[in-house]
Amino acid sequence: AGVAKPYTEWLSAVVQRPHFFPGEKAGDRCVPQQPLCLMGRVMGPASERVLNVRRINALLNHLMSAGDQERSVDELCSVDYIAAKMAMFGGSEQLLREFARAINKFPKSGKALSQVRAFVGRS
Repeated sequence: AGVAKPYTEWLSAVVQRPHFFPGEKAGDRCVPQQPLCLMGRVMGPASERVLNVRRINALLNHLMSAGDQERSVDELCSVDYIAAKMAMFGGSEQLLREFARAINKFPKSGKALSQVRAFVGRS
């Protein structure tokens, strides 16, 4: 959302119109932001919130599969994401598996991820 996605070679050849968009290499797909909470606040009472199940279940997996280290680490280290994930699953087991996968996938961020994982594991 709000980020231009690079064109593949094939798509670049199809959409390239030099007289309209000279040198364009990417395009914003106009995908709306996916909030963690659709209604209420993540940290609010359970009876007053509706969590965005799709984002909580899928976004991190997609970011890691795409190799987007910065956004994956930001998401995993977000207090709101941790709270939403724990509220949705009633514990930290799935979250700890996500940390293990991220540490394996992004060794340069391993120290920061390990520290947050240790905090989550104590909860």
